[in-house]
Amino acid sequence: FTDSSVAPITDSIVSWSWDFGDGSLGSTQQNPSYLYGAAGVYTVTLVIQTLSGCLDTTSQAIIIDPNPVAGFTFSPASVTILQALTMLDNSTGATSWGYDFDDGSGIDSSQSPSHIYESPITFFITQYVANNFGCIDSITIDIKIANIYPPVLPLAFTPNGDGQNDLL
Repeated sequence: FTDSSVAPITDSIVSWSWDFGDGSLGSTQQNPSYLYGAAGVYTVTLVIQTLSGCLDTTSQAIIIDPNPVAGFTFSPASVTILQALTMLDNSTGATSWGYDFDDGSGIDSSQSPSHIYESPITFFITQYVANNFGCIDSITIDIKIANIYPPVLPLAFTPNGDGQNDLL
């Protein structure tokens, strides 16, 4: 908050009393910073006093916008290379999403995208969320990609009794 009060040339402001409108103790600083714990509309009041004892009060309503909260899980719980991993969005209050899969593939802006890893290492997946007020949040979860290919059944075989490829 920035105090823009002025006193007459023959007087000066000697005290400030801020009420942030949320039941807190307020502040006596000239230009305080304050962090609100919840979204809402608050009436902020400033009372100044001059050296000669004059008082003046001003109030102004401010709107504190809500923050989104990032959150996601993924499926399957353990994944191998070349297997699709699907993100399941659990965020709240978000209107846009972004996922960084930590493999140089860029940001995917889908709400619940799928991704395939090609290297068997631990990656750090970060979800970024924003709301229509421009407020943002993020969360990072690590996942270890295994170097095991999932089982694959042959697409064709010939059990025709000719002595070649008769057993699966």
